[in-house]
Amino acid sequence: MQNSLFLIILILLLAGSVSSSLCQTVEELFSQAETAFNGGDYTQAINLLNQAIELDPNNAQGYALKATAEGVAGDISGAKADAEKALQLDASVVQAYDVLALVANSEGDFSLSLEMSDKALALDPENFGALYMQGVAYASLGQLEPALSILNKAMGIDPNYPEAYITRARINGYLGNFQQALSDIDTYLQMIPNNAYAYYFRSQTNVELNNYEQAMADCDKALQLDPNLVEAWDHRGAVKAMMGNFNDALTDLNQALTLNPDYTDSYYNRAAVWAGLGEFAKAKGDYDKVLQTQPDNLSALYQRAWINIDLQDYKSAEEDCTLLLSKDPQFYDAYYTRGRAYMLSGDNQRAEKDFQEVVKNAPDPELVKGAQEMLKQLAPK
Repeated sequence: MQNSLFLIILILLLAGSVSSSLCQTVEELFSQAETAFNGGDYTQAINLLNQAIELDPNNAQGYALKATAEGVAGDISGAKADAEKALQLDASVVQAYDVLALVANSEGDFSLSLEMSDKALALDPENFGALYMQGVAYASLGQLEPALSILNKAMGIDPNYPEAYITRARINGYLGNFQQALSDIDTYLQMIPNNAYAYYFRSQTNVELNNYEQAMADCDKALQLDPNLVEAWDHRGAVKAMMGNFNDALTDLNQALTLNPDYTDSYYNRAAVWAGLGEFAKAKGDYDKVLQTQPDNLSALYQRAWINIDLQDYKSAEEDCTLLLSKDPQFYDAYYTRGRAYMLSGDNQRAEKDFQEVVKNAPDPELVKGAQEMLKQLAPK
């Protein structure tokens, strides 16, 4: 994701970067470099920019353009070095700050990305690239409301950048604003109608809105465009399971795992399907696979505990819940589940203790009600 953002934004930053103050020969080299760049020949663009810099070694704009080309070509260290060189020569080259913000973002240094974007915006407050990268950086830091506000401002300046709609849709999704997310994905698909991943993303959003039939149609379209999109096979299988079509779901999830045997989400989703079909041993096997690669997946640990209860392996259920609670002591469903395992194995004293913990501290009234019912069953007659 970071690499694709880096490529797209750097292309946007190239436009209009040739300075009229350059001598004719250097200006011609810059023009040729831009032609090569726009044609996808980044190596040639960099070679031409090197020639221009040799003729005018103090040209800050030349270094900034070269940094841009190097970033798109994947030479992150070169892009960083040349952007820094540009700023040594002229601290007012906005594009150099943009490149450094992109580099920092691609390296996961979001605080530095924000710092560089701030410097670019101090020179050019309407800089779409800097605003967009600020939005991405804030979102990556978990500060979703500021990210959304900044993205809205950026998209007010330039509403024609498709990736911004997907980014904003993701943020709205995290915030629970699924209808707004759906609207942005629709806009993106109007701009880029053959993006399989966008249809998969829209399918996820439609599920959140309980639009299961539309979610299925979106997965169908994604797979029509890209039959090897593992995420779409997996998600369509999960949607079919939600609709109770367990056998069809199994077919899709098996296809996802055929394409990528290491795709953990499909083992997790297939485990739920096996459980729905009453194949508890197979469900446990899939949860085991999930936990081998994701030992901190608390949901898988919790679900396996219930599967162990279905298999009447109460000791393993107790162990799963105890391990889960060591990782998250406020996972109150695990107290309830462990209480059930204790109760079914005849350890009423420990069962009572776990149910009382739920009644005393759990925030979910339905869970509390269930624990109270269990305590009534445990009460002496």
